[in-house]
Amino acid sequence: MIDEDNDIARLIRVNMEGVEAPRSKFLDVNRAMRTGRRQRWYGPTAGAAVLVAALAVGVAVIPGQLGNDPVKSGDANMLAVGSYTVLAAQSAGLATLPEAPAAIDPMGLYLRFGWLPNGYDHRQYQAGFVPGSTGSVAYLSAKQDGDANSDKGRVSVTLYPRGVTPDAPQRDDRSRGTELDTAAAKSVNDNAASWIAYSGAEGMETILRWRYAPDGWAQLRFMGNDPSLDVKATAHRIASSIGLNSSEKVPLPVQKASLPTGLKPVTVNISDSVRTPHSWYASITLGTAIDPAQPFTNTLDVSVSPYKKEEDKTEKERLAPAPNTTIDGQPAYRFPLDGPAATVRVGKSGGVVVNVVAADSLLGQLGPNGVLTTYQGLKLVDKPADWSSPLKG
Repeated sequence: MIDEDNDIARLIRVNMEGVEAPRSKFLDVNRAMRTGRRQRWYGPTAGAAVLVAALAVGVAVIPGQLGNDPVKSGDANMLAVGSYTVLAAQSAGLATLPEAPAAIDPMGLYLRFGWLPNGYDHRQYQAGFVPGSTGSVAYLSAKQDGDANSDKGRVSVTLYPRGVTPDAPQRDDRSRGTELDTAAAKSVNDNAASWIAYSGAEGMETILRWRYAPDGWAQLRFMGNDPSLDVKATAHRIASSIGLNSSEKVPLPVQKASLPTGLKPVTVNISDSVRTPHSWYASITLGTAIDPAQPFTNTLDVSVSPYKKEEDKTEKERLAPAPNTTIDGQPAYRFPLDGPAATVRVGKSGGVVVNVVAADSLLGQLGPNGVLTTYQGLKLVDKPADWSSPLKG
């Protein structure tokens, strides 16, 4: 099961904004990202990011999105990814699938919310390896916008690949709850469903599990106390309205990238607010020699989000490192300033902030300029500040 129910949307911001992590723990962004260490509360942030790319035989491609043959860039060990076409919004999806996917593609957009209670407007989607889960999953969550309401209620839905039984929730101390009780629930779209109770919940917790396919499980977890809702009725309605898709891909604000050979997709991560304009975040994590137990080592992270003027930033966002150089004429933060860059953060160009971070163990593959080469090989969509995520619908 996934840890990120403790406010993933806020956690992923740590990656590029340098904000304070939950429970008053302050994250050294440079150190944590460069060493590839992903602590439990930092997990989703770490996963921050996967644009996509299925790299095969040393050629970086975007599954189903390759427009042109890969062309070598100026650096002999780099390959340019073909044009990435942003997908138009597709249908809301199916109530059930004829069969569960054998594995979760990090670029797959497997599920969407069909109905949510009023006010649950901040949404996040992640696919691939997710901290707190065993193996790859697809994860969708929603909470009320604004920190003042963050404990009122939040809901997450996790879709598991073929033959995988949902994990017990991982608790704050990293232990997993043990099953206390199982009760039959009303079927979800004519598929068998159960209410599951686990030990160790940090607060009010309601869990509904059902078959989204004959060989696949989905699990909904509602946390918090929203007195305006009948939680079980709400959970069942949300589950019954989930739209499923086994072929749709996640649209992202990056069209093209030059990437080192040998990288494989780890996870894709997007968040957005239905009501707050220009509040989206999109990221991709790529890694080498992926170990399912530690998928976020040896990784390269690329994230994009709208640029904010200083007066529009939150107090936490102002904790981000100040620019210490310029890149392509734009204010930027580079670390270190000399030698291969492990972190590059460039703001304002095109109305967005682009953040590229690599673990120290990966720098040797990136050439003498480190992640600066990766940044300079990125091509964003036209008018990237106006990009809209599929979570709005």
